[in-house]
Amino acid sequence: MADLTQDAQAYDEQTMIHYKYLVKLRNSGATNMYGAGPYIMQKFGVERKESHAILGAWMDTFDLPEDEQPKDGR
Repeated sequence: MADLTQDAQAYDEQTMIHYKYLVKLRNSGATNMYGAGPYIMQKFGVERKESHAILGAWMDTFDLPEDEQPKDGR
């Protein structure tokens, strides 16, 4: 998942791919983000539990200070 480095959170490549997809999905208006699980499952071929973990982790980043949030295009 994520590693802490130099006062900021660094996100691994796969996490950033997930997060950038979620930003695009949110911007598209295709679904309320609480309903994004099936979209994640279809896009990344993951099970329901993992899709909810990905979505929950992304949502949690919005509680971080702005300088620690992922640079995912939000």
